[in-house]
Amino acid sequence: MLLAERVRDDLVRLVRAAAPTGAVAEAIGVLERWDGTTAPASRGGALFEVWFRRYVAADAENPGSYGQRWARAFAEPWSPAVPTATPRGIANPARAVAAFSAAVDEVLHDFGAADVAWGDVHRVRVGDVDVPVGGCAGGYGCFRVLSYGVSSDSLWVANRGDGWVLAVEFGRDGPRAYSVLAYGQSSRPGSPHHADQAAMFARGELKRVAFTEQEIARDLLRRYRPRRAP
Repeated sequence: MLLAERVRDDLVRLVRAAAPTGAVAEAIGVLERWDGTTAPASRGGALFEVWFRRYVAADAENPGSYGQRWARAFAEPWSPAVPTATPRGIANPARAVAAFSAAVDEVLHDFGAADVAWGDVHRVRVGDVDVPVGGCAGGYGCFRVLSYGVSSDSLWVANRGDGWVLAVEFGRDGPRAYSVLAYGQSSRPGSPHHADQAAMFARGELKRVAFTEQEIARDLLRRYRPRRAP
């Protein structure tokens, strides 16, 4: 998560300087030990995500779009002079510390632990598939971009973002390609292809693409030829 590289150290320093106790003191240790990723087994990212959402939402004194509030969150805004190192830093230390305390309460209430694994919170749910997934919304700076909606059991379920992934290698013997269609080939719940790639996508796996006539024939399920007109 690129956002963590830009502000996590500042957040840890600010919260530590506020002399936290109890659950907040334990939680800032979780954030300090976090590996900065949204891998399903990673611990600390869910807490960081809730903190940043609360930090931006608390910018009530300057109403505007989410994008405007997001931009105001940083001590140093994005600059074309240093495009790969900005934005960075925390613009409002007091609001950041207060938002972290509120985030700890929220995560403990919803998930029972500040170090809940990312994949225990973030899920892919399609048909009978309900599996952990890595990735985050674009504003957090993840390579796998996924947005989530809150389900009835307080978990975050992927509802948009990366849907079709394709990797192609061009060689002398023809192309070699792998792909995955995140949410299934069919939108019909009764189809065997409604959710057959969802778990594969969540695990970060790809399947071989059939390109030649021989490969297509090998993977063929049904052949259809329109009847010729008399």
